[in-house]
Amino acid sequence: MNKIHVSIVIVTKNRKDKLALCVKSLIHQSCIPDEVIIIDNGSTDGSPEMIHEIKKRAKFPIHCYEEPRAGYPIIYNRGLKEAHFPWVALIDNDCVASPDWLHEIKKTIETYPRSAAVLGYSWTINSQNPYSLCTQYNIQLWKKGGIKGKRVVDLEILDNKNIAYNKVFLQRHHLTFNENLSTSIFGAFEDCDLGMQIQQAGGEAIYQSRIEVAHHDPTTWSIYVKKVTNSAFSYMNFEKKWLNFRKSLPQKRYKNNFRKALQFAKQQRLHPAKICVFLFLLYVTYGYTKILRLIPDYFIQL
Repeated sequence: MNKIHVSIVIVTKNRKDKLALCVKSLIHQSCIPDEVIIIDNGSTDGSPEMIHEIKKRAKFPIHCYEEPRAGYPIIYNRGLKEAHFPWVALIDNDCVASPDWLHEIKKTIETYPRSAAVLGYSWTINSQNPYSLCTQYNIQLWKKGGIKGKRVVDLEILDNKNIAYNKVFLQRHHLTFNENLSTSIFGAFEDCDLGMQIQQAGGEAIYQSRIEVAHHDPTTWSIYVKKVTNSAFSYMNFEKKWLNFRKSLPQKRYKNNFRKALQFAKQQRLHPAKICVFLFLLYVTYGYTKILRLIPDYFIQL
């Protein structure tokens, strides 16, 4: 693995405390990172100053760049551009990487050097919070149908919070995050879109559960509803764009039911009262998203 070099990219804006935890988890990796690149989208909370202090203690290069243009596709493309190495690992600024996170990324790349992407496993930090757990349950259910063994068979499930991209493959096929999606006020689903671009180009993605991060998911009603709304609208845009191509894919979706949800909640050892809140929240969420899908296209177009 000594010959495998990976650039780690974090995009951020005004999340100083969570960003600090993320970077510190990279400092304590079992193998020293080759470089960490931080793309700051105009933070005003002291994030650049905090990163400057952390850089003094790090045993690896930390480069910080300011990107004034808004939109996740734009910011991620800036990260890919600034990366010096052929593989680029993305981690969300509100994630904490496990100690062997980078080691497992490099180990997987060594085993599958020609893959276009390596997808890791993400779990919630707040596993006893119904909003966080509901978010995580829906994500796990969505991803489950797209993975078969070590292979990602449906690249729609690629997730920028914990993934490594083969920059050589992307450049060879002229693939980037679609910056036209940046005009959406709801979000871009830019990772899913790039996943479809990779799949259309004949690329393959590998799933490795040992590449693990813990993620800060919503913990309050207002943040949860905002996330559900943004995700629903942005996914509808994504779905419309790739509808014809996706008809050719062997899609398999795992649908929610009461028994699955109850079993999931029990596995987390939730208090019975929290289990009730979790199940009610799922029920409301699915009803709400069905209503959102009835909203005319002109309200959600990019």
